[in-house]
This record gives sequence, structure tokens and C-alpha cells, in this order.
Amino acid sequence: HAVLTGAIVLELEHNVTVIRRELEFLDNHLSHYPAGFLQTLAEHFDGIRIGIVKALEGSAEAGSLDTLLSSLPNDITVWGGNLQHPSLSGFKAMDLLASEDYLWKNAGITAQCAVSLADSIWKDNRSGSSVLIIGWGRIGKQLARILDRMNCTVTIASQKEEHLSQAEYAGYKTIYTDQLCHCDLTFSVIFNTAPAVVIPEACASSFQSSLKIDLASCRGIEGPDVVWARGLPGTMMPEKSGALIASTILHALKEETL
Repeated sequence: HAVLTGAIVLELEHNVTVIRRELEFLDNHLSHYPAGFLQTLAEHFDGIRIGIVKALEGSAEAGSLDTLLSSLPNDITVWGGNLQHPSLSGFKAMDLLASEDYLWKNAGITAQCAVSLADSIWKDNRSGSSVLIIGWGRIGKQLARILDRMNCTVTIASQKEEHLSQAEYAGYKTIYTDQLCHCDLTFSVIFNTAPAVVIPEACASSFQSSLKIDLASCRGIEGPDVVWARGLPGTMMPEKSGALIASTILHALKEETL
């Protein structure tokens, strides 16, 4: 079994059941649990997943992690993403972000969430709409595939010639990111997946009529009318996201026993 901060995963015969349950192991929530709660969990489970989007550094967040780990035995396996924090050095750590299969499937869920989010805001008929996707990574490719199937006209923006060549070969229109602020193109929706400023606020007015959704860990589109949508799988499709985490962990555990 494995205890997750977002879900408890149980393997029942050949089926995986994901029960959504928030277990917030932060300092200001630990008092909500009875004495010995974490020790009791550790007696029944062999692993715990810590939801770390980025390596925790300094102050309260690091203290929260230290508090959690100090309550657990050293034979617990810690699962998560970007597990480089010094407090994890005494534990067996398994990084989900090291799994290409997980990364691609999570990108697919993120793309589905992003399109659903756009649908909830989109006022025009999306069929035939012109859509800009900034970035040609996992999420960008999944977004392009979904939107193309929805009969949208997809344009891919990147600064890498290799990425633009791949996108053009796949049948999409392309543009260099440094040309965006000087082009006369219009888009119904702009999705950003690049973790760096691509459309600064100074030229954001050029796309004032566009719905702008930023999916990157760092803002790539500046301006007050940008929808910053980090962590969509966990907020919009928690069951699907939890099931992916569960299947990735169980697959890794089975590989260890082979």
C-alpha cells in the first residue's frame, strides 16, 4: 500500500481503486490529527507521496517537510516530484518526474484540462477558431493534437527551429516566439506552456481580444487578463490524476520485484 497526500491507493486483486482524500501534512494542519497519527499510518503503509512541485527551500515550507519526515520511520519510501531536498537524504526517494510514461500521460491530462477550461470561458464556436500554442513540449504537442481534432486552426510558437520544423511537418502553422509582438495575427485562444516570458505586458495589448491561458510553472504571458492555470490535473481531474500516480507507483513497485 502507499499513502498519498492527494489520495489513498489500494490494490485490490488486479484493480486499482483511488480514494480521493486530502491529507495535508503541513505544520498548521498536523494538530488536526490525533497523537501518533503518522506513526499509525507508517505501521500499515510502506510508502508516502509528498506533493512537491519544486524543491522546497528555506523557511516554513522546509520546516513543514522536516516535521513530516521526522514523524516517519526511515524505511518509508517517499514518492513525489523534484525530490532533491536535503531532508529526504535519509529516505528511499522515487521521483515520479523521472518516468517518461508518467510525464507524457500527465501532459495529456493537463491538455484535456486546459481545453475544458477554455471551453468554460470560450463564448464563440470553437470549430474553425484560430488557436496559438506557445511551446512544443509534451503539453504543447498534446494540446495541438486535441485542438486539431476539434477543427481548430493551430499555430505553434517556439524559438527553436527544430521544434518549428517538427510542428510544420505535423501540419500546423508556425511562428518564432520573438515575432509574436510584431505580427498582425489574431487568435481566439492563446495557450502558453513555456516557463519564461514570451509575451511581455508591453505587447500584451496586441492580443487583448484573445483568451489567454498560461499553463507554465513561471508566467510566460504578462498582463492582468491572463488565466494562470498551474496544476490543472489535481484541481480539474483529481481522480484521473490520482489514478495516474497510483498506476505509476504500482508499476514501479512491480518492476522492483521482478
